[in-house]
Amino acid sequence: VSEFESYVVIKLDNSNFEDEIPNDINIISCYPNPFNPSTTIRFTLDSSNDFNIKIFNLSGQEVFTKNNIPSNLGLNEYTWNGMNDKGNSLTSGIYFITIEIDNRILMEKVTLLK
Repeated sequence: VSEFESYVVIKLDNSNFEDEIPNDINIISCYPNPFNPSTTIRFTLDSSNDFNIKIFNLSGQEVFTKNNIPSNLGLNEYTWNGMNDKGNSLTSGIYFITIEIDNRILMEKVTLLK
């Protein structure tokens, strides 16, 4: 299980196991992926803090940034329209979406197809 960095909790009786489930921040999914023209980033947060999104191309160049986005405790979504900071459509390719919150960085790879 640790090899895949995920797990399944199976409840076999009526006992309370809520404390055994870790609270954490993680990207659940980017869908659709591959995408055109936009993808929705779904992630969970263990507190409601502002977060930043940065998107990089395969060469490591930062193509999109949005800072101080308000969030909620639990499930959050952000939709990226495949455009750069100047409002121009990006070319087909692989992009890395990063979410920065509380000195933690989460990353997900997406593919833009045109």
